[in-house]
Amino acid sequence: MNKALKFLNDQLTAYLKINSGLNENMVTVGRIVEQDGTIPMKNRNKLVLSFVSLSQETSMRPNYSRMGFAADGANIQQGALNFTINVVLASLFDEEQESLKFLSKAAEFFHNNLYFDKTEHPELPAEIAKINLEMCNLSLQEVDALWSGIGAKAVPSILYKVRVTSINTTSVDNDTPSISSGQP
Repeated sequence: MNKALKFLNDQLTAYLKINSGLNENMVTVGRIVEQDGTIPMKNRNKLVLSFVSLSQETSMRPNYSRMGFAADGANIQQGALNFTINVVLASLFDEEQESLKFLSKAAEFFHNNLYFDKTEHPELPAEIAKINLEMCNLSLQEVDALWSGIGAKAVPSILYKVRVTSINTTSVDNDTPSISSGQP
């Protein structure tokens, strides 16, 4: 998850630097607000890409190409891990016009870059095969629930589904008990 969000952060940052003429980073990944409800100083006058939720990608179930057991009896499964991260891109600028300007540029970037793979983006982390983005439409009630859950007042923002397909991975489940000589 972290590598996917950092990749998107880096891509959007590079785009904004080129298209805004600014040298500073205008995007960060992290919490929109602290536990006490205050906006962290590092988030002021920036776009913040913030984790909302995680779910298994149901349209791309893991394809286990091999299942077996290690010498110690642990299960080994090899396959791709596919998941969806719901993220909110919040514009936390002091001036509303700046918030809307940068959020518009970010929306334009993601609209034109809904799909990232290694062919077009060789800098994609090694563990990730591709990333797909989808803007989510929320009702006013859903927007209110989202911001209540975040613990902040609503600011200009966009919610995205970020679908991540990983490269085949090997996982070992060491919780599988091995057969012993019968002693406890």
